Amino acid sequence: AANSFASMMELLYMVFTDINLDANEFAAMQKAVSAALANQEKNPQHVFSDKMVRTWYNSPYIKSVTPADVEAASREQALKIAKDLTANAADYTFVFVGNVDLNALKPLVETYIASLPGNPKTAIKKVDKYNPELFIIPGSSIDSFTTEMTTPQTFAAIAEIGDMEYTTKNAQLASIAGQILTNRLIKTVREEMGAVYSIGASGSASRMGLNPITLSSSFPMKPEMKNEVLDFIKSQYKAMEKDITPEELNPIKEYMVKSFTESKEKNGAWLGAILGYQTNGVDTFNNNIETMNSITVQDVMNFMKALNAQGNYRVLTLDPAK
Repeated sequence: AANSFASMMELLYMVFTDINLDANEFAAMQKAVSAALANQEKNPQHVFSDKMVRTWYNSPYIKSVTPADVEAASREQALKIAKDLTANAADYTFVFVGNVDLNALKPLVETYIASLPGNPKTAIKKVDKYNPELFIIPGSSIDSFTTEMTTPQTFAAIAEIGDMEYTTKNAQLASIAGQILTNRLIKTVREEMGAVYSIGASGSASRMGLNPITLSSSFPMKPEMKNEVLDFIKSQYKAMEKDITPEELNPIKEYMVKSFTESKEKNGAWLGAILGYQTNGVDTFNNNIETMNSITVQDVMNFMKALNAQGNYRVLTLDPAK
């Protein structure tokens, strides 16, 4: 284990000081990726994703990569980007989590990290301003497209975004809202309507961004049931402002408390918590069980009211061409 750790530190040092891209390997990878992307061009799932990022985002950085993009890339440009990103080690925070012998770790850090070229005066500071083009365009819309399909089905994506303070409670409320919506979609859209093979929703809070709260769902469905399904889902976003029950909420709380309890023993969870704290200074790890236990039905309904009131509900569909 000690030798493996030392090897890892050597590799880390090499990435910062001697990163390189073999010309033949780069060309081979470029060819392979370009061919793979070319095969996706007529895949309805790929067309759907491409339409979504081109419709919901303004930035050219958030778009589907094409074979032409890959073929236009140069090894020199890629290498320059990599070298620019690793030119100043003071831009980085190094975190080690696990059964680490501090006496063995210290000399390795001194040898392989402390010696890296770095200048704190020119280091990248914490990001506190964001380019709006890198995030979903605010507002509400319904956008529909068509494409040729071997197996006719309608792809749908629904996303509601909102600006709320990033706190432990809001992050948990976003997750809870996603789980409640998932259960409702499974019960009605899949089991009662029979409109989909599988369906779910996701609620999340990002530590970065202009509208860090997202409650979304994406799925394929029977084309003839498109309007019925979309109308039901929209109704549930609104209904969750006033009709969430303890019977819906309590099992989710119990599951999440169990998950949080188990995570206290896992290196990955600690690593994620530390890196998250480094991002925006909010500790969502040490108090997560107490916060979860305190959440009420009214809290979830108030969360949905605040999210819906911001008017950022987007729908995008891809139908089979007739």
